[in-house]
Amino acid sequence: MSASGDAMAMFGMRLAEDQIKVLEENFTKVSKHPDYTTLMLISAECGLSEEETAVRSIYLSIYLSIYL
Repeated sequence: MSASGDAMAMFGMRLAEDQIKVLEENFTKVSKHPDYTTLMLISAECGLSEEETAVRSIYLSIYLSIYL
């Protein structure tokens, strides 16, 4: 599991490696604060709801700002 995957698990969030990869790529390369349309596209790609994606993006952005 990736380091960010370990961090997500620490917050009680279980994600598949491919979901973590999509989230990392989008929030590091596209935008740390996506608009609603972008969030919908990311959630569809991950197979998550918009709400789940938004919550996970907050934890992922915190992790990335601390460790990267």
